[in-house]
Amino acid sequence: MKGVDRLAAFALAITSILGGALVPAGCGGKLAANRSPPSGATGNIDSGAVPPATDASEADSPGDVTGEGSSSSAALRFDGVRAYLNLAAASGAASEKAFSSEIWFRTTSLTGVLFEVYSSGMPGADRSTFLRAGQVCFYVYTPAFSEVCTTGATLNDGAWHNVAATLGAAGQFVYVDGMLQGMDPAVTTSAFNWDTGFRVGYGYIGGNGPLVFFAGDIDDVRVWSVQRTAAELAAGRGHSIDPATVGLQGYWKLDESGTAKIAPDSTAAMNDGTLLGFSFNPSPWISPGAF
Repeated sequence: MKGVDRLAAFALAITSILGGALVPAGCGGKLAANRSPPSGATGNIDSGAVPPATDASEADSPGDVTGEGSSSSAALRFDGVRAYLNLAAASGAASEKAFSSEIWFRTTSLTGVLFEVYSSGMPGADRSTFLRAGQVCFYVYTPAFSEVCTTGATLNDGAWHNVAATLGAAGQFVYVDGMLQGMDPAVTTSAFNWDTGFRVGYGYIGGNGPLVFFAGDIDDVRVWSVQRTAAELAAGRGHSIDPATVGLQGYWKLDESGTAKIAPDSTAAMNDGTLLGFSFNPSPWISPGAF
């Protein structure tokens, strides 16, 4: 079960944070050709549009920023209309050369953005994971558009699924529920180096794609400044991990409740997330979560 121990996390050493990027074309994810995943184991240059203005009474008012506190197991429900989660990041945001993201989701919608690295200044976004036609894709801006996608059963089945996307010296990989689903060993670096933060539940569908909201539930978001191996991903999946784990850049457990408008970052960096565009009648915090 998950719980937030901010005092303990604050006492831990702050993990160093690098800079990052994202982009897609077709949904043709490439499985390895004469190449295996790491041992042991899409920059978008569109208009840079921001989400529609939200009702201050629901999103931007200071209100109750802590709400009713943390639940032992919860998740955050997105309406697919205007709700999204903005995650703070240290200067430089994500690393272009070593990056991993992990997220749990549950939906019945065919299309929606789960996570993206984006820029609040110059236009664009990158290193995103999203659903298109029920398949999950991981996009990287190279500056060509590189996208690897699942090709099996669709994942908008209303069940919880875990998606991990990694980029680094071994290549570009996407895993679903612990299984490698797509890869491109030739893509090792993102060219999107003007990112400023992370976004959950809203963003671009690949390179030059539309801006789309996500409808469904999201839980346990992790961002890394290292390329995680398949073995490391498997070892940490389905349970809480030490927020001081080397390379863990941000860790949003999404275990809040009630009217909480802040999603705490469990790492010592304390880059808390902010709920924007959510209605709190009823609360978007649901229980139980993925685990």
